[in-house]
Amino acid sequence: MDNLAPRILDLMARLSGREGPEPASPPPLNRAAIETAYRQALRRWFELTAQGQDAEGEEVARAYQEILRLMDEVGEPRATTLRREWAQEWWRETGACPFCGERGAYHDPDRGGEPSNA
Repeated sequence: MDNLAPRILDLMARLSGREGPEPASPPPLNRAAIETAYRQALRRWFELTAQGQDAEGEEVARAYQEILRLMDEVGEPRATTLRREWAQEWWRETGACPFCGERGAYHDPDRGGEPSNA
């Protein structure tokens, strides 16, 4: 795993370790737009992960902050549900693990990074 792996693991830990009240749900029309933006931000993160060491540091930092912002807007547990769905979709489309960037196995974070057939 490259240097992005610890960041995605940190991001996932932050996702699953949220405490406090869940944010209010956005209105339905706004929800669709927010979820679309969240999907795009995650797909960009998966692209950067696939680039590994070649990914531009400032872009990685911006993408990371955008994901955190959108996670707050989407709210939990919805953000985690969507992330899982879209990560598996990415893997099926590209053959690259969205969490480590390697081609082949899907390293399922819900199974401690063990390879999975998603």
